[in-house]
Amino acid sequence: MFDPFFTTKPVGTGTGMGMTLVYGMVHDHQGVIKIDSLQGQGTQIHCFFPILRHE
Repeated sequence: MFDPFFTTKPVGTGTGMGMTLVYGMVHDHQGVIKIDSLQGQGTQIHCFFPILRHE
């Protein structure tokens, strides 16, 4: 899913770069990606980022 050009779409209907870019951004900000997927029901992708707190 995170490999560049991975896609489940037919040829010519997408670049397959979406999740690769998401992974890079989340990783660069020390975040975490959680994926929940059930066949025939869909997939949820959750991105979590650390919070910077000022005191």
